Amino acid sequence: MNGVDPLDLVVVGGGIHGTGIARDAARRGLRVALYERADLGNGTSSASSKLAHGGLRYLEQFQFGLVHEALHERHRLLRTAPHLVRPLPFLAPVSEGSRWSRWQLGPGLWLYDLLAGRRSIERHRWLDRARALEAEPALDAPSLRGAYRYVDAQMDDARLCVENAIDAAENGARIHTRSEVTGLIVHGGTVAGVRVRGSTGDVTSVRARLVVNAAGPWYDRIASAQDLARPARLRLSRGTHVVVPPLTRGHALILTAREDGRVFFVLPFKGRSLIGTTEAEHLDPDTVEPTEEEIDYLLRATSGHLQGPPLQRDQVLHRFAGVRALRASDEDDTGRVPRSAEIREDAPGLIGVLGGKYTTYRAVAERVVDAAERRLRGRTTRCTTATTPLPGGAVPAMNDYFRVAEDLLTDKYDGLDVGLLRYLVGTYGARHTRILRLLEDDPAGVERIEPGLPFTMAEVEHCVRQEFARSVDDVVHRRCYRGVLGNWTPGARDRWQHALERALSRAG
Repeated sequence: MNGVDPLDLVVVGGGIHGTGIARDAARRGLRVALYERADLGNGTSSASSKLAHGGLRYLEQFQFGLVHEALHERHRLLRTAPHLVRPLPFLAPVSEGSRWSRWQLGPGLWLYDLLAGRRSIERHRWLDRARALEAEPALDAPSLRGAYRYVDAQMDDARLCVENAIDAAENGARIHTRSEVTGLIVHGGTVAGVRVRGSTGDVTSVRARLVVNAAGPWYDRIASAQDLARPARLRLSRGTHVVVPPLTRGHALILTAREDGRVFFVLPFKGRSLIGTTEAEHLDPDTVEPTEEEIDYLLRATSGHLQGPPLQRDQVLHRFAGVRALRASDEDDTGRVPRSAEIREDAPGLIGVLGGKYTTYRAVAERVVDAAERRLRGRTTRCTTATTPLPGGAVPAMNDYFRVAEDLLTDKYDGLDVGLLRYLVGTYGARHTRILRLLEDDPAGVERIEPGLPFTMAEVEHCVRQEFARSVDDVVHRRCYRGVLGNWTPGARDRWQHALERALSRAG
């Protein structure tokens, strides 16, 4: 693809916007290459709150258009990626002294349902104190007045990113990880391609008729190259999360911190509770770590709404932080900066994507590719991503499937139990059959990497062969959910490293 004829499109950045754009463009027949300096979803796109939602809190800020679009995109994700995006019931407690009263939350949730329209998962309803405590006994009983119940959706953010890249590649796009765009190629004031440093350190020139900057927090490093672009005035916000042992029976909680009124979540995730997020100004996207103050804040804010002793630092199993790339704003509080995406022409031949909410990534990608096609072809062609399942999205009817699986597959593959099969289907969807085929070639692949956990040698091999994984961190943090569990036992990382080296060797 780097021969005489230039590519139609080069996408810079392998986060959710970059992979979504590459997927849509490849499906419309454009010749596309994507360059990511690290791993797919390595930055913000694997460090979200794992929610595909409209954003109830944005109604307070009158961002009705954003919420409406996000709720419609949530519906599409539930249909096209049912293995990665699932309904999640929420409780919004109303307590003595909380920032939200029943009479504020009720109209807000009514509007939330109205904006979702026919795509609403389930209408909200009020639970009195007794029913709220029956649903979630951990809630602080003395101050509780009741709770609203509504349903949003939870997602596997990193795998959504990976599956967009897989679909892009299956439709002709070239996906290059460990490939850093170091500069732009400019001819006569027009961007005509990029210079790329590969994993070996060699720099090559890639010509393209159009370049899309989807580098997220690193946006301005591309946009300001060679002084072609007007300043983007990027604003960075750090969001921190912590993972602790399970705190609820299965409901997510939307809460407000008693000390400052900030909205945060307590979410069930992979048998744990995920708490987040914070909002803080951030400067360097290359250095992103949760601060001690942020961790203490989340533990303290959560403890204020639950019965029992306060959460302690030794209960934190995992912590992570990501940086949101937001549009410039005069707001002092980054939490109030609009989340809607801005698509801009930074220079002739250079389109940029700033801001955006994870849930709306597909719609943003559609608008970007529409803009690209108008420049390249003078017209737009039909976008199919709203209705076409992601690669694992054509999931069979689960109950029927597992009845067959119990009788046939567990006998066919020695060591494969129904629990492991359910994990593979729940993680890889329809593509779990590719892991089963690896077991046909190598029955030893069913060996568990760690006792008591579902991760196998064959899964790691699949991630290397089919999903662009090249390191242990790629696998445990962005292909399967091992990283979020914490509790690394002595020697566990060595076993993962052995599994990776085995996979790389077998993949050739």
